[in-house]
Amino acid sequence: SFYTYKITNYTELINAINDLKLNTTDDILIQEFIAWEEYSVPVINWNILPIMKLEKSENELFDYTSKYEDNSRIKEIFPKLENSLQDKLSIDTKKIYNFFNLKWISRIDFLVKDWWIYFLEVNTIPWLNEVSILPQVWKLTWKSYEELIKEIINV
Repeated sequence: SFYTYKITNYTELINAINDLKLNTTDDILIQEFIAWEEYSVPVINWNILPIMKLEKSENELFDYTSKYEDNSRIKEIFPKLENSLQDKLSIDTKKIYNFFNLKWISRIDFLVKDWWIYFLEVNTIPWLNEVSILPQVWKLTWKSYEELIKEIINV
């Protein structure tokens, strides 16, 4: 999420590379930008919580600021998913949860484009601040934030 750029021309590419060289010694990953839908599947102790869709403008990047500091650019929605998509995301989440031997809480993110589902990442310790995904999803269970913390402690 740090040093993430959407490049539209050669000058922007050179500027981004120069910025990276100044700020990090990490390897640089360059990939094609694909407009997609992003879904997040929070899990607590094998229990899948409501699936959240992150809706952003087509040109918007889901960077560190929009994830953890200012969610005004990202709209989280809880769509009524087609059963096949919901089932596939749930099945894939459980497979990933099992594969990585996760035991506590996690958030597993996917990209969906043209019914192709791409595993994006596992967040093994998802943030729990007021703009982060897990507490917002938890609200849909009609339980309080305190109950979320107790659930996490009990796990």
